[in-house]
Amino acid sequence: MLVVTGGAGFIGSNLVRALNAAGRSDILVVDDLRDAHKVLNLADCRIADYLDLHDFQARISAGQELAPKIEGIFHQGACTDTTEWDGLLMMRANYEYSKQVLHYATARKLPLVANMRDESTEDSRIVFEPRTKAVDPVLMMESLFRLTELESRFS
Repeated sequence: MLVVTGGAGFIGSNLVRALNAAGRSDILVVDDLRDAHKVLNLADCRIADYLDLHDFQARISAGQELAPKIEGIFHQGACTDTTEWDGLLMMRANYEYSKQVLHYATARKLPLVANMRDESTEDSRIVFEPRTKAVDPVLMMESLFRLTELESRFS
């Protein structure tokens, strides 16, 4: 199973679609759906389960397993509102949350993609960045392709 945090957001839901196109539906989507409009982003996606952000944070903080076999985490969960001025909210939603996910993934030796950005134009293009400069991008992409079959192209 793959975990996609922020999976109901724009980039996260498009990542879920790409995983679906590559034949994966064993996906645990994590997001905060207090804004119920985001659920529409998942309407055409095939996922195994959904977990509320707050339940996810409680479970990973307690060291609980999320599923029998987690293969990797795509961490897209963050507050992306460029007009947000609540510094405490930003620190909790972006920095502290990312540290929780990192510690959980590291303790289990899980692959973690911590930053993706959408550079879409007419063609779909999502850029993956490893969480640290010490990661060889070629090895990371080979591992990602092996786990998710993302080498499948779609037009």
